[in-house]
Amino acid sequence: MSPVCRDDERGEGPPPQQRHLHQVVLEYLLDDQFKERYPTSVNHVHPNDVFFATYALSIEVLLAVQCFVYGRNKGMRVSWPCVGLVGASVLAVGVACVLAGVGVLWWLDVFYLMSYLKLVITPLKYIPQVYVIYRVKSTRGFSIAGAAMDFMGGLMSLGQMFLLSANSGEYRPWLVPTPRQRAL
Repeated sequence: MSPVCRDDERGEGPPPQQRHLHQVVLEYLLDDQFKERYPTSVNHVHPNDVFFATYALSIEVLLAVQCFVYGRNKGMRVSWPCVGLVGASVLAVGVACVLAGVGVLWWLDVFYLMSYLKLVITPLKYIPQVYVIYRVKSTRGFSIAGAAMDFMGGLMSLGQMFLLSANSGEYRPWLVPTPRQRAL
């Protein structure tokens, strides 16, 4: 257990104002739901997981803002499939948040939905680039670093999951992985 986590059996731990936001959310919202759904499993979410997700979100927001700030060449536009996918994703997450807010869904299910959306978006962001590279027979303008970092991040995530499972003696993530874990 992390030294900044509260030990529920003894009621010890740092005061609430010193806790990180993720610990509060996981402890009071998602951890209870996770324990109720999977009573014998261990929740392996750690501060580095939340930090990386927050960092990735901030980079994606920065990239999206750049799309609006910088001008485009004449005739360039976002494709209708992309607009449809983004719109459907935002709508699905919005509806799931409303349903979780009124108690129809668990917030844990909203986070699972977002992980499945990531599963769909990850290959879709590379398919057009692979097609263009194949068509023009050139990688000019394509940075392999982003794809390599995505791949290494996936490998590191699997390595972390393996080490945490071995550490806790809880092998459910390896015996019954979710489709997202298998695919990514």
